[in-house]
Amino acid sequence: MYRKKSIAVMLFLLIIKPVYAGNWFPFNKAYQPIDDVIQTDLPKIEDTLWLFLTSNYKGSFQSRESYTYQYIVLDENKYHVYGHCDLIDAEVARKQFQLVDDGGSCYFDIKYDSSSNSFFELWVNGEA
Repeated sequence: MYRKKSIAVMLFLLIIKPVYAGNWFPFNKAYQPIDDVIQTDLPKIEDTLWLFLTSNYKGSFQSRESYTYQYIVLDENKYHVYGHCDLIDAEVARKQFQLVDDGGSCYFDIKYDSSSNSFFELWVNGEA
C-alpha cells in the first residue's frame, strides 16, 4: 500500500510540473539584477519567448521543455539569451557558454528587453 501511494505522489508531482521547465543560468555574475528579473517573471518571459520564436521562424523547434538557457546582461534592460536543447550541468552553464556552430533549431540566440518584455534579433543555427 505504501509503495502505491509513493508512486501516486511521484506521478502527481510529474503532472504538475511547470510549463517553463527549461533551466535558466546566469553567466556573468557581475550583473546581479538579472537574476531578479529573470527568476521573478520566468513564466511570462518563456511564454513571450516561445510566441516570438514560433512567429518568427519558419522551421520547427524541439519541445519547449527540452531547452536550457544561458544569459548575459548587455545593459540595464537588455540581455543576450542562448537557448539549446542539450542538458547542461549547472556549474558548467554558469562558467562557460555552450556555443555550437550547427545543430539547427536546437540552438539559437536572441536578445531580450525586460523593460518591454520583448525579444529581438533571433539567430537560429544552421544545419551541417
